[in-house]
Amino acid sequence: FFLMIRRPPRSTQSRSSAASDVYKRQLLFLFLLFIFLLLLFIFLLLFFVFLFLLFIFLLLLFIFLLLLLIFLLLFCLFFLLLFIFFLLFLIFLFPHVLCVDTCLLYTSDA
Repeated sequence: FFLMIRRPPRSTQSRSSAASDVYKRQLLFLFLLFIFLLLLFIFLLLFFVFLFLLFIFLLLLFIFLLLLLIFLLLFCLFFLLLFIFFLLFLIFLFPHVLCVDTCLLYTSDA
């Protein structure tokens, strides 16, 4: 929109004239418009800062959950390997407990 500021006529020296009141109202309107636009700009700036911080928070949360998942997978893998080594240890140390040498029991002559 286009706002035309009217100046009071030069012949009027009084500041309380009608033309001067129009001029003052237009200046007040411009001042209020400037304040409104400034507040709108500050609000938008704060909104975008909030969105940026929310994005950073969600990104860090995603990274944390991904690292937690990797840790849990490695933890499970570690215990799986531990269980396999434990079974191998039992097989080689106590083959008769796990009935691995049953074929030897049936082939013995005794």
